[in-house]
Amino acid sequence: SYITASIFLIITIWFDGRNTELGSLFHPLYIISGVCAVFNLAAQLLEKNKVKVNPFLSQSTFFIYAVHTLLVLWLCSFIVENVIGASSVLSLIISYFTIPVLTVGACLLLFALMKKLTPRLLGILTGNRF
Repeated sequence: SYITASIFLIITIWFDGRNTELGSLFHPLYIISGVCAVFNLAAQLLEKNKVKVNPFLSQSTFFIYAVHTLLVLWLCSFIVENVIGASSVLSLIISYFTIPVLTVGACLLLFALMKKLTPRLLGILTGNRF
């Protein structure tokens, strides 16, 4: 999964995955293989006791899954692309690594704020998973 994700990342960047016809064919494959690679990495780190499960992150996973595509991902992509631009291969590489981190960070911040300010609404939205 690591090799596949790396290959699809390179192809996606090379063909500008969201802005060209050929690139848009590879972008979903990169996302799927990247998610598999992250799951495998997490499983290996947990098995070797290199990391421990963080209760806050565990509670927020469904919320992040459900919310990230609504507005947060688009907003983070818009901000990064306007700050960095998308005119070079380097800017595309930076955006492919920056946008997911910002998106997850924004979702975690939203989850924490909702947990503190509107816990009942958050409970309804997440099916009382926290």
